[in-house]
Amino acid sequence: PPGGVISLHNNKVCSGGEHPPLLDINKLPLPDIKKLPIRKYDHHSVITMRGCPFSCSFCYVKGHWTNSVRYMSVPRIFEHIDLLLPHTKKIHLMDDLFPGDRKRFMDYCQHHKKEKYNFSWSFSTRVNTLNEEMMKISSTRGANRIFVGVESVADNVLKGIHKQYPARIVKNMLLDANKYYDEVCASFIYGFPFESLEDFEKTLNMTKWCIANDITYGLHRACPLPGTPLTKEYAKSIIFTDEFSDIVEDIGLNKNIRQLILKNKDIFPHYFSFESPDIEKKKQLIEKFEDSKIDELKKQYKEKPILTTRSD
Repeated sequence: PPGGVISLHNNKVCSGGEHPPLLDINKLPLPDIKKLPIRKYDHHSVITMRGCPFSCSFCYVKGHWTNSVRYMSVPRIFEHIDLLLPHTKKIHLMDDLFPGDRKRFMDYCQHHKKEKYNFSWSFSTRVNTLNEEMMKISSTRGANRIFVGVESVADNVLKGIHKQYPARIVKNMLLDANKYYDEVCASFIYGFPFESLEDFEKTLNMTKWCIANDITYGLHRACPLPGTPLTKEYAKSIIFTDEFSDIVEDIGLNKNIRQLILKNKDIFPHYFSFESPDIEKKKQLIEKFEDSKIDELKKQYKEKPILTTRSD
């Protein structure tokens, strides 16, 4: 197969190797949506960048895109969106970190206002790349949903995965976001090789706090994505179990499929995980948490409103 393509041929996985990156992604052609069943879907996605300016050790994005960050210009983004708007009023900016360039983010919001667009849009961010000013402005320019990659609220874990922010800022960021957007989803990852049971309990309690404060959450087990610093460092800790990541569908692992997966770990990483301290206790705590009643969580974790007084 050509560079950048992986295919199955005679029951063998064949790779064409790497494809050289396109430095100016504004030169990418617009999609030919005439050939797509676009009316079947109520929302559509646009990818506006390649790479990431950060270096989280568990994430494949930076290495996958040759350690470079390439942004699509704001006018080109809206050329893509304009193709879709006759068919939808909901756009998801599918980049891992749409606010990675703050100036471009604000220019995007300004263009949305200037041209009087009326579609809603959603995007993904980190805890420390979206400040309250950006929240306020984007929410008045159509943004109504955000996905926040929190991962953990244990400083030991955040340091181990190179997130570059302290756990203490997470709650305030999520509470601020909840003031401006219709839906805030916080994503957490557990099962890192260096995550203690105490570290995990902090993160699990944070998911309870999210429920109590009307914030959507996701809790996922860490998997060894190929080429990442974490996978390279803990290669000997990678294990295969039938309890694979919730990101992939349970297709039923018969003998042939199982052998195919085991021989191609880099292609099927979500069927693997890391050995992690007290993992059975962690899974038991998750099961107990899933049986929790929302009313009880709200009583225990709901943030009290801040009372303000006027001096005049």
